[in-house]
Amino acid sequence: MKSKNKRRLLLLIVIGLLLFGIYVFLIEPNRLTVTYIGTSENPTAYPLESELRIAFFADLHMYKYREFHQRLLDEIEGYHPDIILFGGDALGKMTDVHDLELFFHNLEKIAPCYTNFGNWEEYAPVHMKQRFKNLGITFIDKETIYETIKDFKIGITGLESHYFLSQTTLIDKTQQHDLSILLIHSPIGLDDKKDVLESYDLVLSGHIHGGQYVIPFLTKKILDWRNGQDIEFYAGEYKEKETMIYVTRGVGQWFPGRFNCPPELVILDLMLPKD
Repeated sequence: MKSKNKRRLLLLIVIGLLLFGIYVFLIEPNRLTVTYIGTSENPTAYPLESELRIAFFADLHMYKYREFHQRLLDEIEGYHPDIILFGGDALGKMTDVHDLELFFHNLEKIAPCYTNFGNWEEYAPVHMKQRFKNLGITFIDKETIYETIKDFKIGITGLESHYFLSQTTLIDKTQQHDLSILLIHSPIGLDDKKDVLESYDLVLSGHIHGGQYVIPFLTKKILDWRNGQDIEFYAGEYKEKETMIYVTRGVGQWFPGRFNCPPELVILDLMLPKD
């Protein structure tokens, strides 16, 4: 009788592990979620003329063009963004560059698209710069560009991490602009750069994937230990005086699976000019 109960318990454990594996490796990585930041009761309606709608995502880590990527594009298009910001890490292990180009070609058709480099783009920097240029994606590398969208003047600074801040042309505070954005791939180390953060209205980042496998308290401690420092800006929304900071969970993964941390597309409606 005891032997039978043990076999039954073992079978339940095996089934439980199998179901857990299916969820972690097949279900959650394909469960795209949308985080909306704004005041609209119906975010999928066209934005107001007094609003700038931003679609933001990061950490694509594309291998092959899958149904998930088409859903991501359809979701972005359904929100009618005025501008798309991609926060870096387009590449992954063994990326099919033709599929990658197809994705960004379709993305650029939705709205003007801007990107910086993630750490994975450092494996092929020249090729990626040329690829973005050919696709009509505006690549911002350690500089600030000024664009006019819907009659709003926007300053966007793009770079990979805080290590490059000293080499980067930051926002010119004397310039008249309606919105200033710092698009920085990695948020690690930004807690020591509060003066830089406070010179922007909006800081958008990724890189950490929200932890990817999120176990309360434990995941954060592991990430801090792995990076040798306390990571203040980890996942989600933060405020630094008048600056809004958002660290996305990203949409891909460089190692398999996700748990308690589904892929994320961020939609922001910002009323301009600012109060």
